[in-house]
Amino acid sequence: MEQHKKKPLDGVKVADIFLTNLRKSTKKKLGIDYAALSKINPRFIHANVSGFGPEGPMADMDAFDPLGQAWSGMTFITGTDHPESKYWGTFCRVTGQSTLLHDPPYTDDEGQPVKSAELIEIFDTVFEARTSLEWMEILSRAELIFCPIQKITDVRSDPQAIANNYVTAFKHKTLGDIQIPGYPVHFSACTAGPHADAPGLGEHTDETLADIGYAPEEIERFRKEEIVR
Repeated sequence: MEQHKKKPLDGVKVADIFLTNLRKSTKKKLGIDYAALSKINPRFIHANVSGFGPEGPMADMDAFDPLGQAWSGMTFITGTDHPESKYWGTFCRVTGQSTLLHDPPYTDDEGQPVKSAELIEIFDTVFEARTSLEWMEILSRAELIFCPIQKITDVRSDPQAIANNYVTAFKHKTLGDIQIPGYPVHFSACTAGPHADAPGLGEHTDETLADIGYAPEEIERFRKEEIVR
């Protein structure tokens, strides 16, 4: 087993970039996390793609694009649904709806769900019986890939977004203390994020025109003639 594991890692010695979208725990288990691979090649770039960010309570959860849309509030706006039939059997069992698996109007001959308004109504009723948090615990224990559909306004106080600085506090010169989107990429040896306000309309007019050679009186004339602000 160790020999099979060693062979692919030989490539790391000469690699420039290592790209992975595996969960944090999986990378560590396989010995391909940054801490392990940087010992083989300290100069290479270890790029990680995750569904919910590297920190926070959901850092080790599986995800795919529709879940990111749901968690970010985009699905609430667009109303788009993304059915995932691969886990239909498990989903029915953990929600107490195993009978649907043997009911032709709801499950086809291949064991896949038959999408219908009536089926959606059934699960609307099912999910109303418990809180969102309770359902998250139940579905997590079954190792299903899921997440609740949030509103955009929910993201401002979402623990996962805050843990990863996807929403960050900022002191604006005119608006005061506000929350703004943070930088979505994390780096191991440096940080990125907002450092200054966006300029107001015409805020840098004088400075910019002076840099390209216009005299103060010319800039003032432009302003009076409403050529610039």
